[in-house]
Amino acid sequence: MADLAQIEELIRGFEERQRDELTALLDKLRAATRALPSTNAPDPSTLTKISIGEAAYLSELSESQVRKLCEANPSGEPGGFGYKKGGRWEVIKDPFLTSRGMRVSRD
Repeated sequence: MADLAQIEELIRGFEERQRDELTALLDKLRAATRALPSTNAPDPSTLTKISIGEAAYLSELSESQVRKLCEANPSGEPGGFGYKKGGRWEVIKDPFLTSRGMRVSRD
């Protein structure tokens, strides 16, 4: 299966109408891919999680900014750190800190 970057490159070569249709299909494919469980990702329930508030404090961002980052970086994707549990976002600590350029301490 071609990776998404290759598909995007192909889309650029099509006419505008075809490009719009293909872009919509690509968006659906991305959404479906995110919904699939990742077989090589660790189980988020076993990882150290922190609250949105703690993540905001550590990164000097607002809670709403952290929440948006969690939505954009769900835990099933490479480097993802957002974990939704019971309708509330939690942050998987290590990948979040790494994404912000912060050092991860190993206690």
